[in-house]
Amino acid sequence: MKSYSLCLHDCKTLLSELSNSQQSVQTLSLWLIHHRKHTALIVGVWEQDLRKMFIKHLSRNFSLT
Repeated sequence: MKSYSLCLHDCKTLLSELSNSQQSVQTLSLWLIHHRKHTALIVGVWEQDLRKMFIKHLSRNFSLT
């Protein structure tokens, strides 16, 4: 269970610090390959972040109209 919580924390940290630099993308890619046994967890965290960003985007667009 310890590796699960560490993986969750690391995943959230890596996604929050992600930029479009080559080093950032490579770091995330290597981390994903290394922790591939936690694929379902990683995809779930990523999906939650995408949904949050989408909701923020929608709320910003509707508040402008």
